[in-house]
Amino acid sequence: MIPKYARYFLPSGLFSVFVLMISGIWITTQRGGQDFNVFYHAWKLVLSGQASDIYNNSPDRFLYSPSFACLLSPLAWMPFHISFLFWNTLKIISLVLLFFILKPYAKNDNSLYLPLYLWSLIFISRPLLIDFQYGQINIFLLVFSLWALCSQTTLSWFFLGIVAVMKPLILPLLLIPWFERRKAAYISSLAGALLSILFPVVLGFQNFQTLLSQWYNALASKGFPLESHNQSVLALLYRLFSGKPIHIISYGPEPVQFGFNLFSEKTLFLLCIAWIIAVLVFFLKILITQKQSIQKYALLVGIILLPLHLVWKPYFVFSFPLAFLILRDLLFLQGRKMYKLFPIALTFTFMNLTGLDYIGTSLSGKFEALSIMMLAHLILIFYAYTAANHKDL
Repeated sequence: MIPKYARYFLPSGLFSVFVLMISGIWITTQRGGQDFNVFYHAWKLVLSGQASDIYNNSPDRFLYSPSFACLLSPLAWMPFHISFLFWNTLKIISLVLLFFILKPYAKNDNSLYLPLYLWSLIFISRPLLIDFQYGQINIFLLVFSLWALCSQTTLSWFFLGIVAVMKPLILPLLLIPWFERRKAAYISSLAGALLSILFPVVLGFQNFQTLLSQWYNALASKGFPLESHNQSVLALLYRLFSGKPIHIISYGPEPVQFGFNLFSEKTLFLLCIAWIIAVLVFFLKILITQKQSIQKYALLVGIILLPLHLVWKPYFVFSFPLAFLILRDLLFLQGRKMYKLFPIALTFTFMNLTGLDYIGTSLSGKFEALSIMMLAHLILIFYAYTAANHKDL
C-alpha cells in the first residue's frame, strides 16, 4: 500500500530539481569550467596538429587518455562558452536517458517512479552540481555504466569499454560480463577498450607509444595528496592517524594540525593495503555470489570508489544507484519502520549539507577532512548490502 505522504513526493521533487537546475545553470555560467578548460585546451591542440603536446602543454594536468582528446576534439570547433554549455546540456540529456534506463526497476507502482528518480538525483545534488560546475565527465561515466549493466546489450558494453579507458575509474566494471559468462558482452567491452587505446594510431600519430607513456606519467604524477578535498578512505586514515599537519582547503594555504599521532608510516601503509585487499574481496564476493540484479550492480558501481587513493567530490555521483534502491524501499515505509528514515536522512545531510554555505568555514573544513562524503557513501553501501541480503529492496 502506498503511504499517504507519497502524494507530496512529486511536487516536492519537481520543485527541488527545478532549484537544482537553476543553481547548476548559474554556477556553470558564473564560475564554472575549470576542468573543462583543460579538456578544451587538449582538444584545441589535437585540432591544430599538436596532439603530442596534450600532456606537456596544459593549463592544468591533463590526465585522460589520448583517445579522449582525439575523439572529442570536434567540440573545440565551438567557442569555449558554447562548447561548455553544450557539454553540460549533453549531461542533462544523459540523465533524461537514465530515467528510461532505470524505469523497468520501479517498484510496485510506476506512478511513483518519477518522484523516485527525482529524489535520487536530489540525494546526490552536491556532487552532481560540482560535476556540472567543473565540466567533469563523471555523469557520463555513470550513465554509460548503468546503461550497460541494465540493458546488457553488446552495443552498450562496447561503449562502456571505450569510456572506461578514457577514465580508468570504471575499468573494474568490465570484469562483470566475464564473471557472469556473457561472452558477447565481454568481447564487445574488450573491443571498445582496445579501440579506445588504439584510436590515435588510426589517426596516424607516429608518436603513439610516447603518448601512452606520457599518459601513464601524468597519472603517476598525481601522487597521494592528503588535502581535505581528497575524500578517499586511504587519505582519511593518514589524516586521522599520522599526526602530520594537513591542508584543509577552506582554511587557507597553511597546513593545520588534525588527527592523532597513533601509527607509523609503515603501519599506515599496511592498513591501507589491508583495506584495499578487503574491498577487492568484497567486490569479488558480490560479483561471484550474487545473482544478476539491479541490487548487485548498484553495489558494484558504488564499491569501485572504495580502494582508490584519490576520490574527488564529483565522484560521488556514483552514489546514485544506491540512493535509487534505498529510496525505492523507503517510499513504502509504514508505521514503526519509519525509523529507517533516520540513517538515510543523516546520510543525505553528510552528502549535501556539510558545505561552508550551510555550516560555515570552521565546521565544514573539519567535516571535509573527515571524508564526510565518503562516510555517507559507505553508509549507503552498508544499507543496500544488508537490505539485499535480508530481503528484496
